[in-house]
Amino acid sequence: MVIKTLLITCLFFIFYQDLRYRAVYWIVFPFLLLLMIIEGTKNQTIFQLATNTGINLAFFLVQLILISAYFSIRHRCMINITTNYLGLGDILFLICISAYLSPLNYILFYVISLFAALCVALMQFLIQRKAAYKIPLAGLQAFFLAFTFLAEWNFKFFSLSDDSWLHSYLMPFI
Repeated sequence: MVIKTLLITCLFFIFYQDLRYRAVYWIVFPFLLLLMIIEGTKNQTIFQLATNTGINLAFFLVQLILISAYFSIRHRCMINITTNYLGLGDILFLICISAYLSPLNYILFYVISLFAALCVALMQFLIQRKAAYKIPLAGLQAFFLAFTFLAEWNFKFFSLSDDSWLHSYLMPFI
């Protein structure tokens, strides 16, 4: 219970800092990673945790390479995406959560949270009409993950560290 409380507190802290300052203290990410690993070992073996983390990191690395290649081709020179497009905190957050979520859950969370962040940013843009709006991606994803964790722990009809619940829903469509 203590680990879960610390995990939720850490996620809300990331949300607050990213929304308020558009930056997160770097020390939060190793702490979040440690909490994710501790919580992850409660539901899976170390081997499963390491395998899932490796798959998640490989997926994320491919995403980073594709995004970097896209912007480099678009601008016709090598682009460092952490300079103007993606914050280091966003990358560190997605690395940290890779240590807990199973591969399908990671991809599902990644896609849904990016879409949700895009919707929030679009609403914010329509309200403020600022052209140079920076999206607090890590903060919004942390907020979304905190509520997803609370749903997982309280309702127990799905598990973020196990893909079996997704397989049961997807099998009729495959």
